[in-house]
Amino acid sequence: MAPSDVKELPAEVAEITKEFVSSLEKISALVEKIVSTPIEETFANVQPIDRAKSELSYAFATNSLFWMFLAARGVNPKEHGVKSELDRIKEYMNRVKVVKERENAPRVNTDAAKRIVKHSLWQMAQKKHHQKAENEEAETEVTPEESNPGQEKSESEEIAEEEEKPRSKRKKEAKGKNKKRKS
Repeated sequence: MAPSDVKELPAEVAEITKEFVSSLEKISALVEKIVSTPIEETFANVQPIDRAKSELSYAFATNSLFWMFLAARGVNPKEHGVKSELDRIKEYMNRVKVVKERENAPRVNTDAAKRIVKHSLWQMAQKKHHQKAENEEAETEVTPEESNPGQEKSESEEIAEEEEKPRSKRKKEAKGKNKKRKS
């Protein structure tokens, strides 16, 4: 577009057109740089996932520019095949993103996990064994009543027994005592 053509346009449109031409020149310089370098040289020391990201970016940029070209020509780009191509590229970009996230995800050391689980299970088995032994010891202990069958219980022994009973049983016994006192 010649500078004389810009002068004939309204001021608002002329400003937008100048910005567009400037942006287009920047894009042209970038595209020239990319095209002038052989692909093998560009991606010589690049990981495959990064190469895929770069190539998808190039494809997306190219198709986006074509989208703008169609829109500038008055063709509806939504009804053109370029829309399906852009959608396909977006889908592949999402796939690459998922692969990249998996690559960065933390790894599980299965051997260490197995050792931890095995050790935990061993500790649980030991704990159950000790509890079982303690329960057996508690059952075989002699209570004060068994050691002194003829003696009456002390007040503290009665209170301790009372606290060991379930609450509902204590309430029933208390009601029974109250009824005896009333009669």
